[in-house]
Amino acid sequence: MKEKRKTKQILCQGLAFCGEEEMEMLHAYALDGWIFRKFSGLSYVLYKEEPQDLIFSYDLNKVKKEDAQEYLDLFAAAGWEQITCNSSSTWFFMAKQGTPPLHSDHATLSEEYTGTGKTAKYLLLVLAFVSLFSFFLIKQAAIFMYLFAFGCGCIGGLFMLLIGTQFRKHKRKLCITMWSFQRSMCYCLGSLFIMLSMPFLSDIVPSLHILWRFLRLGAWMLFIATLFSMYWRYPLYRDHKEQYLFKK
Repeated sequence: MKEKRKTKQILCQGLAFCGEEEMEMLHAYALDGWIFRKFSGLSYVLYKEEPQDLIFSYDLNKVKKEDAQEYLDLFAAAGWEQITCNSSSTWFFMAKQGTPPLHSDHATLSEEYTGTGKTAKYLLLVLAFVSLFSFFLIKQAAIFMYLFAFGCGCIGGLFMLLIGTQFRKHKRKLCITMWSFQRSMCYCLGSLFIMLSMPFLSDIVPSLHILWRFLRLGAWMLFIATLFSMYWRYPLYRDHKEQYLFKK
């Protein structure tokens, strides 16, 4: 009976924020014997093999199906092997240490983030309209308050993505250390404390019930966001690789 290959999945932390750092992280994993062979969904799929000194890179380029083979042959000729990824706009490659870089000039790297930035701008405008519409209807039904809060949360995330792409285009990095695994755990406990305190505060100052509702909703959103962040970061924290994301 054929033995099943050991794998582990590492969630992508966002190429717009720490793409180069994630490639360094994957290099460190390869030295430990965990080789990045496939990108599935939002995860790097690593296979347990013999340790190898491999480097990794990516290309954000929308390629037509009929041009894909020519595109891949170009990189193969330079020593870069394609890594399986079901996307026509995100491509991952690996090569032996010492292979010339996939991108040799900053202009090429800057162009890669242009499409991502445009998409974020359009979504930002749509969500801003939805949130503004919900804000004026909060008194009509409670559902609009939740819709407004959800929209604001999404706007915050997209705004960070937009800033991240702009930083990358100018050879800088937006380092978000506030969402490390350990700090996320502290935020999670803090938001839980706020939620548990709300009923007592409402009894003490009932006239501010609208404010308490917003604070409770905000605490719930922070609690969910930090749980999500902890889930996202835990594999890196477990494998002692989280520090690669915070290099400046």
